Amino acid sequence: MKSPEVVFVIIGYHPDQEILLALLSAIAPNRVIVVNNGKVGQIKRQGVEVVGSGKNLGYAGGANLGMKTAFGKGTEWIVICNQDLVATKESIETLARSLQALPPSITGPFSGGIDPNRMTTIVPSDRTDYITGSCIAIHKEVYKRIGNFYEPYFLYYEEVDYCVRAKRAGFPITHLPVDGITHEESVTLGNDSLAHQYYLSRNHLLFVQRLALASVKCYEFIRMPFTIFEHISRKQWGALFGIRDYFLHRFGPKERL
Repeated sequence: MKSPEVVFVIIGYHPDQEILLALLSAIAPNRVIVVNNGKVGQIKRQGVEVVGSGKNLGYAGGANLGMKTAFGKGTEWIVICNQDLVATKESIETLARSLQALPPSITGPFSGGIDPNRMTTIVPSDRTDYITGSCIAIHKEVYKRIGNFYEPYFLYYEEVDYCVRAKRAGFPITHLPVDGITHEESVTLGNDSLAHQYYLSRNHLLFVQRLALASVKCYEFIRMPFTIFEHISRKQWGALFGIRDYFLHRFGPKERL
């Protein structure tokens, strides 16, 4: 069943074509916007629009382009998905139908918590402080009030930042479990790879700077020598580069590690 008020935005970056096409088949006949962050290939399917030049804008930049395109055409809800999301047609129908009954909010099938002491992310969590970017539904009223994802993150923490801003503006952040939708986190960069460590450590500090209480900021920076020692003892060199670049104000994409 097509839901004209729901548009799906897929962030594409060198995707596995078989997985991407399977996701498109599950979403059909709902309208889809594929953001070309790099080599998405030829996609000729009814109801699928490809936007973007092929330049890697990161998750935040790609999501912003997708939101601008979708909400500019009057849609009520968008669902931003990772390219490797696995879903059945029935699960997509359930998700789209469920959104129609919800008030303006942010919701999705995968939620995470935020540690109140350090503002680090907790996944999985019994708390629903944010919805993970692998499948996040955003209402048009949230977009009108909150605007874009913060692009200097490039990758990781951007959806956490967005949800915190939305919640502070009075919008609910709710977990919407849907059977048949699955996603393996950290597949793109590889769990605990140098790049994964880099973006998590750098962007955590940026997130604290932007949105944490003063007490959390003080605690985080007082414990910085211990944080550095932890990363050295675990041989997490990517995390150390991330801390360095935070203090050097180097944000956006990291070309080499």
